[in-house]
Amino acid sequence: MPFEDILALAKTTITMSHPFWSVISLNSRYILDETYPTYGATDCHKTIILNPRLCGPLTKKKLLGLIIHEICHIVFMHEARRGSRDHELWNVACDFAVNPMIKEEFGYDLPDGGCYDPKYRGMSAEDIYSLLMQDHRERERVLSLYGKGGLIGRMDTHLPFPSGKEDEVRDTVAIAHAVWSSIPEGKHRGTLPAGVIEYVRKLLKPQVPWQRKLHRFAGQALAKNDYTWLSPNRRYLPYDIYMPTLRSLEAGRVVFCVDASGSISERQLEAFAPEMVRVANLVEECTVLVHDAVVQQVIKPKDIPAFLKNIHFKGRGGTDHRPVFRKIEEFGLSPDLFIGLTDGASSYPGKKPPYPVLWCLTKEHHKPPWGEYVYIDA
Repeated sequence: MPFEDILALAKTTITMSHPFWSVISLNSRYILDETYPTYGATDCHKTIILNPRLCGPLTKKKLLGLIIHEICHIVFMHEARRGSRDHELWNVACDFAVNPMIKEEFGYDLPDGGCYDPKYRGMSAEDIYSLLMQDHRERERVLSLYGKGGLIGRMDTHLPFPSGKEDEVRDTVAIAHAVWSSIPEGKHRGTLPAGVIEYVRKLLKPQVPWQRKLHRFAGQALAKNDYTWLSPNRRYLPYDIYMPTLRSLEAGRVVFCVDASGSISERQLEAFAPEMVRVANLVEECTVLVHDAVVQQVIKPKDIPAFLKNIHFKGRGGTDHRPVFRKIEEFGLSPDLFIGLTDGASSYPGKKPPYPVLWCLTKEHHKPPWGEYVYIDA
């Protein structure tokens, strides 16, 4: 079987069994490179490199362990946390921090070169690094085994973390946590170790910006987990593998509504635009409606990529949301989520629509008669 199909099956397993980790996986860019010197690598942001020549012969448990390992580096933003620490030793410390969880909590294996020692269970990479720096003999031992050119060899490497991308990872982790939290216990919820839950809470605990609240709400609204076995995935039938069609974490239809009336500032429009891009990248389909007292622009799904590259909002008149909801009905749209930027000084339909509504309200605002709210601090 081609490695592309082996990888697809592994990613499907993660999607069906581990919703939290699946969101990170679906938001990552996988690169296959047979010349790469290790099994895998990541920039701890959204790039995962796998060597098909080395990974192809791995057992399913080892390949899953490797992929979850790389996803863990992204969740924990390990390379972004390295600072001035020695790259080789930091890489080993990070692996010691996550691998006990992969083996003991998930029950997966690791390729040769995967650092594992149960004595480091539950410790952070920083604490492990500090211990190794204090113990010269232990430091030399682990580097001789797992460092570059070690006796066992290195399982993976860390690439430079893109500058200023920490918030992007936090946003994705927030969505992943929202998806996981929205699933009832025991129903395709998957494993999320206590240490990860504590880390995520700390990561999101500081004053939560409106963008993260928006993404968290979006994650909860779009988490359906509606896998279906009624229509098997045709890609795997030639291999006599019966897999469900996935309509879950990467699915979802979103309608963005942008109030481009005169009371909305350019700064507020500029603040909202990148959040549209981030949410749009995580869903299957989105439509943008720009309006003032009438609908000025309708950007359909096929035109979204071009629109997001060069965002321009038409409008600047009065405000009325009734034409927006009429337009949604006219197009026969049935969104899983409606997200609207507005100051709220508008007219609304008398009846709430049958789908979740999230308003991104400006500082000076009136509350719409229904829907949830976040407040833009731009």
